[in-house]
Amino acid sequence: MRRYTTAILLILIIFVAGCSPSNPKTKTSPISYPKIGEVLKTQYFDVTVNKASINDLIDLKKEYLNVKAGKGSTFLILNVTIKNTDSKARSMYTDGTLWINYYGKDYSFENAEIVIADGWNYMADEIDPLKSKTTNIAFKIPGSIRGDTYFQPCSTEDEKKIYIGKIGSN
Repeated sequence: MRRYTTAILLILIIFVAGCSPSNPKTKTSPISYPKIGEVLKTQYFDVTVNKASINDLIDLKKEYLNVKAGKGSTFLILNVTIKNTDSKARSMYTDGTLWINYYGKDYSFENAEIVIADGWNYMADEIDPLKSKTTNIAFKIPGSIRGDTYFQPCSTEDEKKIYIGKIGSN
């Protein structure tokens, strides 16, 4: 009888241990990305995506200056604020990268649309210490793409991204 009791207790211990919640410190948790309106801190900048929109046209209020996405494409337009947190003037050099996870594969869009107008593409400008600049950045993407979307500012580590949300419809 004693052998059966020991065996039953051992089976119960294994069963309970297997069904109990695991220690969260032993599991790797997914990275928590800042969202629209939240600050992403990088080495020299605080970056905030203020808003995001999808549009087939960059409307510059003058028809001859407007930029059309073209057939099968659309623009994902980000309004971004960059604050220099360093002690000297800094530049981000490029507009960054847009990442879209489409059917489980990550696609990167690294070439922002060049828009020559006030309020667009100021990333290459130097920003004095403790000063901020707000700019619009437009990425041309396929109109049919959908999925979780992230913005990665220039010169940041892979895990330094801002979650834009899900684009497209399912």
